[in-house]
Amino acid sequence: MNGISVYDFTNIKKAPESKKRHSSDEIIKLYFSENNSSLTNRIAIDIENYEIYIDPLMSARGLDTLDGTTDLEDAEKLIKMLDLYDVLEWKREYNLHATESYEDGYSWRLWLQFKDGTVQKHEGNEEDLAPENFEEFVTELSNFVEEQLDEG
Repeated sequence: MNGISVYDFTNIKKAPESKKRHSSDEIIKLYFSENNSSLTNRIAIDIENYEIYIDPLMSARGLDTLDGTTDLEDAEKLIKMLDLYDVLEWKREYNLHATESYEDGYSWRLWLQFKDGTVQKHEGNEEDLAPENFEEFVTELSNFVEEQLDEG
């Protein structure tokens, strides 16, 4: 890919999409974002390097943070959470509107990168259209990151 490393978290947007089934122990990176008019929740975790990005930002150039990273103290708990909510089985899209044309309102995305460099993407743009237990997952993931940031 023209000298670009898909393993660099900055380039996760450019990584090829996964075409095969993976297991949770192959997950090396997690990116989650949730946006609406009053809420922005972004989480970036480099599981392989035991780092949580502080206030990550996804732009056209890729993932970045102005505040650096902190240590991920409990990667095993995170993997168990992903298993508990069965995120590897989520559908790719939970959309009523074409993603490209839907700019306002609510949207979310969860990207999981695997050891082979590929990424499994899940996304939606409707608050009432999401995987089962989605709200519980988001709450638990957000609380997990807050706990890790408090410890770091």
